[in-house]
Amino acid sequence: MRRLLLLAAVLALTLGGAAEAAPRAPLSHEGRWITDKRGRVIILHGWNMVYKVGSYRPATAGFGADDMRFLRRHGFNTVRLGIIHNGVEPKLPGEDGKARYRSGYLRSVART
Repeated sequence: MRRLLLLAAVLALTLGGAAEAAPRAPLSHEGRWITDKRGRVIILHGWNMVYKVGSYRPATAGFGADDMRFLRRHGFNTVRLGIIHNGVEPKLPGEDGKARYRSGYLRSVART
């Protein structure tokens, strides 16, 4: 069902035409505009992937390499992967004051 909803949303967003290939780094900005190394304005066509429950990992929601290929084929050149604080640091620092970070969560998001 999630994939069907994703497909419907992507198709609705892409009916206007295909986007150009993703720009190569380095990107910069000129005022409020994102620009390439020649100063040309870059238009990003993106998808927001934030999983706000459970493990907070995009892969848990079923978002993976096949979805990235699908988005690329349909003109998207940007994905915003949300980092949820409770995923990184699920508990407050202990009595010793040291933070309790879950590096596995960050590795999982990076692999996505």
